[in-house]
Amino acid sequence: MKPVLPLAALIIAGLGVAPGEDAVKSTDPGLEMKALEKSWSEAVVKRDVPAIDRILADDYVLTTPEGRLVTKAQIIESFRAPADPSYVLKSIDLAEMTVRFFGETALVSSRFTLNAEADGAVVATPFRHSDVFVRRHGAWRCEARQATRIRQSYGQVNPAGGKG
Repeated sequence: MKPVLPLAALIIAGLGVAPGEDAVKSTDPGLEMKALEKSWSEAVVKRDVPAIDRILADDYVLTTPEGRLVTKAQIIESFRAPADPSYVLKSIDLAEMTVRFFGETALVSSRFTLNAEADGAVVATPFRHSDVFVRRHGAWRCEARQATRIRQSYGQVNPAGGKG
């Protein structure tokens, strides 16, 4: 199976558009941020570089599951020239999303699953991530994302006893 690396750059790139542009506005800022994350996911799947460019701050940094730091410029380039054309992202499923606000900063965390086709095989890869958004000049921009791949562990002993 091919590594998830080409995918990691895409998924963790950023998923959205700035409110007031294409996102649906809401009186509930938490719902607004959730809609932004959903729009971002759709932009990644569609490889919509202008939408991704709008949501990522110029100094955006992604920390990949492997611990690499990836810049906005590198992410945009990865959409223009994919590292692995045999890997096709089909959808991103978001779940367990939480939003916390700290003034003009929002922390959005969720679980998401990348659904893709790699060399003809269907692949579903689960992650957890945290995004840091800052509102500047009335628009939210993602400043940073950290993503962790969720790996199934079999045969581990759980703290309550027994196998997990």
